[in-house]
Amino acid sequence: MNRVLLIQYVPLLTAEIIPFVGPGGVLIMIMPVSTWFFQLTGRPYLGAFINTALVTWMFVSSQIIALIPV
Repeated sequence: MNRVLLIQYVPLLTAEIIPFVGPGGVLIMIMPVSTWFFQLTGRPYLGAFINTALVTWMFVSSQIIALIPV
């Protein structure tokens, strides 16, 4: 996980370039949340639940909610 964070943040902090762009790029920002909850509680379950809720919220909110004309 630390390597993935380095791949994301080193170019961002040094050259102001975001290497992972798009919907998948947002998912890499969720990893520190899981790590923080694991360090806080000592169990992986709360971090996994929060990550699941955030990913579900992201997918649901990005869907088009409109009637399709027939």
